[in-house]
Amino acid sequence: MQKIFGTILLMAFVFIFCGAPPEDRGAETKTGVKTEETGQDIIYQKLSESEIQRFIKVYPIARTEIEKAGKRLDLKKADSPLQGFSNLAALNKEIAGLDAKMRAAGMSWEEFWPVFSKTWFAVIAVKMGDKMDKSAAEMEKQLKDPKIPEAQKKLFKEVLENLKKTREMYAKVPQENKDLVEKYWDQLSGLFDID
Repeated sequence: MQKIFGTILLMAFVFIFCGAPPEDRGAETKTGVKTEETGQDIIYQKLSESEIQRFIKVYPIARTEIEKAGKRLDLKKADSPLQGFSNLAALNKEIAGLDAKMRAAGMSWEEFWPVFSKTWFAVIAVKMGDKMDKSAAEMEKQLKDPKIPEAQKKLFKEVLENLKKTREMYAKVPQENKDLVEKYWDQLSGLFDID
């Protein structure tokens, strides 16, 4: 029974932390999460090793400046990951001098926020992928248990459907991005305070 509640809590965490799966929203502006040139979601574009190395260097500066301004580099408050990245893109306009400090550190804000978005989404894909698969397998097993009440099975079915959509969303992250995140895991987990 503890495994069941642990699984439900994990699913709640995924949806609270990551939001609902994105819908196709068409082309958005430059402050949105899609590039005007390709219409492709930034979070699904390839991440280069140079980008991630520069990101690791400038992230502490961005975080410090944003926190000093009373803001947060926080994607958890958004309705969805895509909304969170859109909000992130606009922070430069809300914090005077942020771009200048970022440029002095080696990466402009216009370069930083897309790299942050790609990196963060790849981190979640790496960190949550196995857990989502294990949780889904555990819930499917529980659905076959005749001792589980129907109301609980209904909840499991809903969670499984949402989990499937979430897994599909994270499955689109390029493998190269996941590989880079794993290569730089020690630095990134320290930056993002991940256990």
